[in-house]
Amino acid sequence: MFRIIRIIIIFVTLIMAQTIAQAGDAALKRIMGFSPDGVYFTFEQYGIQDGSGFPYSEIFFINAKNNTWVVGTEPIRVVLQDETASLAQARAVAIANATPTIKRLNTTLHGFTLVSNPITQLDTDKYNARFGIHPSAPTNNQYKIKLTTKNANSSKCNDFAPDAKIFELELTSLSAQYTFETYVDTNLPTSRGCPIDYSISDVHFFEAVNGDLVFMTFINVMRYGFEGPDRRFMVIPFYVSNQ
Repeated sequence: MFRIIRIIIIFVTLIMAQTIAQAGDAALKRIMGFSPDGVYFTFEQYGIQDGSGFPYSEIFFINAKNNTWVVGTEPIRVVLQDETASLAQARAVAIANATPTIKRLNTTLHGFTLVSNPITQLDTDKYNARFGIHPSAPTNNQYKIKLTTKNANSSKCNDFAPDAKIFELELTSLSAQYTFETYVDTNLPTSRGCPIDYSISDVHFFEAVNGDLVFMTFINVMRYGFEGPDRRFMVIPFYVSNQ
């Protein structure tokens, strides 16, 4: 009897060890805010690096109108190269470094979430999202975001990730039957690594003081890591002018 129990325990332990060994580094995120005019947006992604076990935090400043980094800023990137350091310590350093820029851009206002597809949720359509922008009447003024992947054909990825992908993203007003904007990858940026898949994570909505609408679309970027697939975030802004 005890031999059977011991075998079961060993078997379960091996399964758990294999599962953990295949786990990569899935970054988490925090929305830090919009500027009142909706042009500037700040967010943080953070986690523990696979392989090294080092905690990291990265804070990004985005011009939502132009889909570029804010001119004169660089992303804040902090990695504490110490396995005993805590994630909270890395995040505290990054936030301290980012605070002057956050104050200058005034990215302290928050909108609300229209779409949320956590990576742990397995039964959703990860490439399409249909939603309304009015919580009190969600079926009014409906929109759709569609993500399409295609092969990157990247020479830098062919040796170890021949299935590397790029993507397109499209925002359509279902109510007006009008496509506002389409984001299209023209190549695979070196900074993105070799992604093997993308999916829609979240859509955060903000209405600016002048009535302009901002849809910040968070994309899961899945790429090969040291211990398994790593998830990082990429943000595609759709800025819809009220004029």
